[in-house]
Amino acid sequence: NNNNAQQEYYLTDLVDILKKLGKKVVAIPCDDWQEVQGINGNVELAHAAKYMQERINTEWMKKGVTIYDPNTTYIGPNVTFGTDVIIHPNTYLYGDVTVEDYAEILPGTWLEDTNVSKAETVGPFVRRKG
Repeated sequence: NNNNAQQEYYLTDLVDILKKLGKKVVAIPCDDWQEVQGINGNVELAHAAKYMQERINTEWMKKGVTIYDPNTTYIGPNVTFGTDVIIHPNTYLYGDVTVEDYAEILPGTWLEDTNVSKAETVGPFVRRKG
């Protein structure tokens, strides 16, 4: 029930509710606690967003995308990159964005639901929305 200070339903209560309904409850291991951390306010939300930013940027850099400043580069989960892409600081790529081979995204660029052609240079200080 939600008889607590926050008047919230807790995820942990779900186990008891499901068991009382005769449903099967199983534990699923998680290798990274940050993937399942609770978010109860703006500070925790900011930490979770930063974690995802670092995780996404790291994965793309491992695949060969050059990100000059990962701390100021924001890449959404539906963005895809070709080979040898370069991304400069203060860039935002959200929604369904495809950046083709050898493209370069200059500083201050915001891309949303759009495509960047092969070897195209975008920016600086451009907002492109598809």
